[in-house]
Amino acid sequence: MNVSKIIVVTCILCHGLVTAEVQLPPPEANAALIQTEDLADPAELGDWIETIDGVSFILFRQTELFRAHINCAVRTSPSIEAIFYPDGKLVVTTALLDYVDEYVFTAAANNPRRARNMEKERFDALIPFIARAAAVYALGPLHTKEVGQVDRFSRILYSLCGLTSDAYIRWLKQGIEDHTKGEAPKSFSSYLTKDGSLASRMATLSHTGAEDAENAQQLRSVLQGITASTALKEALSSVATLKKSYTSAPYLNRLEALATHRLIVQSPQFQSFPLRPLLPVALIKDQTLALSAQHALSHPIGITKDTISFEPGNLQTSVEAALSAYTRYLAYSWDSEMASSCAMLLYMTSPSERAIALTYAKAAYERAKDLPVSAVNLGIMLFLEASNYSQALSLVSVPQTPASTVNTPLSRHFLINPGFPPDEREIMISRLVMLRSLGYLDLAATLSAQLTKITTYQPGDSIYLRKLSTAYSVDNLIELWGKPKEILYNYFTELWSYPQLDATVELSNSVYGDDTIRVETIYAGPLSPLSPAGNTRAGDRREELEKSVGSSLWTGADRSQYFVGKDRLSVLYVSGKIREFMVTEGPF
Repeated sequence: MNVSKIIVVTCILCHGLVTAEVQLPPPEANAALIQTEDLADPAELGDWIETIDGVSFILFRQTELFRAHINCAVRTSPSIEAIFYPDGKLVVTTALLDYVDEYVFTAAANNPRRARNMEKERFDALIPFIARAAAVYALGPLHTKEVGQVDRFSRILYSLCGLTSDAYIRWLKQGIEDHTKGEAPKSFSSYLTKDGSLASRMATLSHTGAEDAENAQQLRSVLQGITASTALKEALSSVATLKKSYTSAPYLNRLEALATHRLIVQSPQFQSFPLRPLLPVALIKDQTLALSAQHALSHPIGITKDTISFEPGNLQTSVEAALSAYTRYLAYSWDSEMASSCAMLLYMTSPSERAIALTYAKAAYERAKDLPVSAVNLGIMLFLEASNYSQALSLVSVPQTPASTVNTPLSRHFLINPGFPPDEREIMISRLVMLRSLGYLDLAATLSAQLTKITTYQPGDSIYLRKLSTAYSVDNLIELWGKPKEILYNYFTELWSYPQLDATVELSNSVYGDDTIRVETIYAGPLSPLSPAGNTRAGDRREELEKSVGSSLWTGADRSQYFVGKDRLSVLYVSGKIREFMVTEGPF
């Protein structure tokens, strides 16, 4: 296969181009959707911006469904709609927001407990509508024509977000009941009935529950493999299995590209490569960071870029598979971060094609200058090209404030929180190698001290969650929490599920150097009663937690990172509140 044609083919498929020059779609590909007079002014939306942002974040970012900018507009319309376009436009209607508010007000009026948390009620009421829009995007046009398929994948997305999949079914059943009784607003009845027979949809859901649960488990294992850089071959096997049910689904093409790319860069041929190209996927755990940090801290001073080389070796089949998956995904959806990642892979594995890879990386960066993947990858390429060291250093730098809040509304649209998927330490490692290589010793010394602080094992006590701590044995876990409801296995770890605590415990014997299986990581979800510190738990504000643990030390995988004794506490905040957290021993 001539990999030099892949990027060009991508552009031709996406945008109908006929020349070899790399081009991208115009910034306002759906200009009619965001520049017409029927759009609501974001300044008049009040708290709705925060609610839409939070719901969209967990559905698109936590599932690794989309990592580029999501541009949201609220259209004035009597029809309930929520649509996500492949170029990153999310459009909802005022009728949808009005329906949610009316529904929440009615429910709260009859239940004082629900009235005390109107914000959460609104959040939960909006999720199914955006989930269906996300499901349509994930499946692509081939599957969304089938009755019940969007419902099925919406249920799966609920599960991937840490929500109970039954919640989607309850929403749909309640809607059907209200529609049947004539109690549902006309706009909602129209929305509910536009996707085929309600009886057929419910029949499909009732007969596919076990299959959907299995597919959700397969997807969770894929996401775990990609975000923890473990069992990647098994993750790819799961993708292949899922494709039997969801042939050519764009979501699976995306996950296949990322898993294969991660597998390539973890191969022995790349272990000596000192820089850290970024992939647009949350890096929750990665033991290779420790080795990379050690190499960066001891990297030779004053060398030239010619001595920083890599030999891809016999990886052609994997490279072709990854580039093919990138191509299929980008043909469906323009995602600047995925385009940058694709260009980086081409640059690293095909020296004769670096010019086109660099051109594509520059174009991706122009579309997403504030996002880390496109900036850092371009900076690494410029450094290796020895063409512009100053710009390379400027691009490979940790932002003072990682994008983690809703952007200021622009015109009549606003941007959804992009998150910060890479680990800031990855960027620091690459920057330190570059500084030492170029002889900027004072800057390198300052960065070395900072990197050492957040990559060094911290002595101290553990975080205890219902008396359970990291490094406890399986026997300790069973004694304290009982037996799990479900165990998910992969090649290296076991995940024990405790739904009553909305918690998952990861067990492994790979970290401790013996045969004893111990608790490696404890995950707590949005409904968990577990408290990491100071009696705070999911739903509490960031300021309350930081009274006990101090300010975060760095950002990674969309989460703020803290050291608490010997443990690393990783907290995901949505709209300034704790959404979920994980506790793991040591910095990596």
